[in-house]
Amino acid sequence: MPKIYSFVEAEGKSLIPPAAKVPGDAFVYLTELEGRHYISVKNDLPEQPKEIRLEGPINLKAAKNKELADALRQRSGPLRRNALERAGAYPPVGDQLDALMAEFARRREQGETLASEMDSMLDRVMEVKKRFPKDDVGLD
Repeated sequence: MPKIYSFVEAEGKSLIPPAAKVPGDAFVYLTELEGRHYISVKNDLPEQPKEIRLEGPINLKAAKNKELADALRQRSGPLRRNALERAGAYPPVGDQLDALMAEFARRREQGETLASEMDSMLDRVMEVKKRFPKDDVGLD
């Protein structure tokens, strides 16, 4: 499990990264918050210069670190990049909702009792589809 550390660059000193078998796999730079740099490290760090004031590993699940954990999740470059890549790769939300509604309609037709909220939502969706049927323009 990766460990989270923070440090500052001071007096010309910076973090000494851990050894890595694959270049670029030593650590992942997360972000900078209030003058401190945050990294995620899979392996142990070598001895570090005192000037960088290394802190960690930081337990982000501890209640005292909740604000820090939230800030890192919001500002972390790798997490933001991953969210954008996923968002671009997912099918459009309308297609996802259509698939869910079709599944719930199938279940209701087979006699399954749906939660009242889902049953009501499905009625509303079906009413919209009835009011605005798709025109057959030969593209399906």
